[in-house]
Amino acid sequence: MRLISHRLKLFLCLYQFAWWLGLPFVFLYLLIRSHKDSDYRHNLEERFGFGPTFEANVWVHAVSLGEMRAVEPLIRSLLAKNKTLVVTCLTPAGRRYGLEAFSTEISKSQMCVRFAPFELFGAYRRFFKRFKPVLGLVVEQEIWPIMLGAGCINAVPIYLINSQMTNFGVKKVAWFTMLFGHCSSLVTGVFAKSEASANNFKSLGAKNVLVIGELRFDQIIPSWQTNGARDFRKSAGLLARPTFVICSMTADEEEIYIQAILEVKRKFADFGVLAPLFILVPRALERFDVVFESLGRVELKAVKRSETFDDSLVPIKVFEWDEVDVLLGDSFGEMFFYMGLAKTAIVGGGFNPSGAHNIIEPLMLGLNTLVGPQIWTIMFPTMEAQAAGLVTVVDDNVALVTEMLAAYDDNIEKSQRTNFLAVYSGATEKTLKVLAEQGHL
Repeated sequence: MRLISHRLKLFLCLYQFAWWLGLPFVFLYLLIRSHKDSDYRHNLEERFGFGPTFEANVWVHAVSLGEMRAVEPLIRSLLAKNKTLVVTCLTPAGRRYGLEAFSTEISKSQMCVRFAPFELFGAYRRFFKRFKPVLGLVVEQEIWPIMLGAGCINAVPIYLINSQMTNFGVKKVAWFTMLFGHCSSLVTGVFAKSEASANNFKSLGAKNVLVIGELRFDQIIPSWQTNGARDFRKSAGLLARPTFVICSMTADEEEIYIQAILEVKRKFADFGVLAPLFILVPRALERFDVVFESLGRVELKAVKRSETFDDSLVPIKVFEWDEVDVLLGDSFGEMFFYMGLAKTAIVGGGFNPSGAHNIIEPLMLGLNTLVGPQIWTIMFPTMEAQAAGLVTVVDDNVALVTEMLAAYDDNIEKSQRTNFLAVYSGATEKTLKVLAEQGHL
């Protein structure tokens, strides 16, 4: 059991007090989000550590949909070792995916999916009492002080897995670390994505830090989505048409990407080439209708995925697709379908100060991949992929248009992608091996 330093104890007390003061605002946030997604106001008892009892060997915390997809192979490997699991999420999208993807295992009482408790010691005390995990695995770079502190108090070893700590992240918490120390010192171990992240965790006081790699390289590609994309490309006559997917677009970038679509469309017209089809996927549910209306205002012919395909991704409406400019991806959990329709991917977040989103999925599908300049959140594996000729980082919206025009007819050699993935995949197996070596499996 790790001891909590007096400095960190003081911080945890202050942090807990702040959470109690902020609870009304947390409820207000959930209420506002529930107008678009009603699941934000359901199962609230789970966020306080209540709910049905389920005894689990291993607890896996995956914040949202992306983390759930990344950790799915690891979860399945743990189930194959006859472990019982409780999987927690913060967002309804992640919770829904877990309930659907593991419905068979849940029906057999091999695992359950819950909302994670709020950052309250009482909530975690009830959580540990109900589930009795002997090991906790927290996915990605999330640092939850009360969660980690509660693990120490309840003698539950917790590992940060698939974890990342950027140089910016270290600078951001420099004053905090100087005053109180860092909460990563509370965990039993850190499995970092890269050498740079491992060194940053060590600088913050974390112990037992190992470079394991990126779990997302092992994620399962849903064949029903890629097959649906392939079948639609054939039936809609898209095989010869240039196609671009702009995925995980944030609200701050909408105007940049809509203007890029207009400019690329004009350039193709000047060249006398068939106009591209753009697949545009906003990151947030509440932006779907807003973006659709914005496309209409600039006279781009757009159709929604929700009104065009059934749940099996079979077209339910007939269009003259040559006259459609944009397919709006107004759904969650179907990114491999959207990417499967395209030859070139532009990954969102790169023109947002908060940083770009994952480039791994388009790399796995062998797409030409572009991303904006804000790559500090994904330095790994962007730098490695850029060196391998698989990713292009663009400096501004002018360069974005230039690179879109250059990329649409490029072909990535299959061997390039295969060799790259061979080097960086396998983190799931490495994670299980180290956990076993350290006596937790």
